[in-house]
Amino acid sequence: MKSMLALMTIMAIAFSCEKTNYRMELALENDTDDTILVQLYPKAQYQHGDSYRASDRGSGYLSAKFKIEPGSFAWLFTSENLDQKPHDLASKVFDSNSIWEYEHRKFNEATNFSQNPVETDTYTFTISLEKLSPQ
Repeated sequence: MKSMLALMTIMAIAFSCEKTNYRMELALENDTDDTILVQLYPKAQYQHGDSYRASDRGSGYLSAKFKIEPGSFAWLFTSENLDQKPHDLASKVFDSNSIWEYEHRKFNEATNFSQNPVETDTYTFTISLEKLSPQ
């Protein structure tokens, strides 16, 4: 009984230790009144059929063709390498340009047993009528 209690105590301590994860994210924002159909062109090493690898952490794939509703965001890519500029990351993964807006975000990612705090440096490319109109 004592060994079971000791094991449960050790597990509780191990699962209660919070370690903040730091990430860089790329996103698109639709700042128009219309739904936008987006077609991304990932580099060959990230492409997987009609999808692409959405992270350098190996956490899944996203479709390279999708819609963004008015006023919505679409997350494009997540990296654990914070020592890079957003346009460098975007050009590493996609055929890209370099107009990105920065936001530092803090949130808790859902896990089964504990809190998982995450801080991201999110770089968003906003699609707006001003950016689409000829100058």
